Amino acid sequence: MATRGRKATQRRVRPKVRIPDILLKDAAKMLGRPLDDAYASLGMQLEVLERPMVAATWIGEGTDLRSQRLYLGDKAREFLKAYWKNIRKYVCAWWDKNKDKYAGEALIAQLTVVLVSAIPPPWNAVAGVLALVAVILIKAGLDTVCEKAGEEVPR
Repeated sequence: MATRGRKATQRRVRPKVRIPDILLKDAAKMLGRPLDDAYASLGMQLEVLERPMVAATWIGEGTDLRSQRLYLGDKAREFLKAYWKNIRKYVCAWWDKNKDKYAGEALIAQLTVVLVSAIPPPWNAVAGVLALVAVILIKAGLDTVCEKAGEEVPR
């Protein structure tokens, strides 16, 4: 196929992610909870997607997920650490242009759209993962994340 003098490039296809209203409401509730809760929730999302049988066993056996909280939080932090540079690049570019325009559910919804480009497949197609990463960024403070101090994943 002729490219007419232009170099053929492969475009990254961004999945279209629509965050269901119920998920936005739940994510907005997480804004009022400790940051560790958001990390544990993200870790559980990742666990369900990566190892559904283990997660099903935990739930089926009635495992106290609070006992798994440290493991799930660490899992979420490792996930963010793997993509942190890219997340900061996209989110901070967006934040510079949109600072203080959105709050609550609207801010979560806007950040999830930005995160689709920052996080690779298959994670960027999972609305729950995107929403929880957005909550973590908001709770950590977008100004802080986008400053030099934000070069590491928020604790």
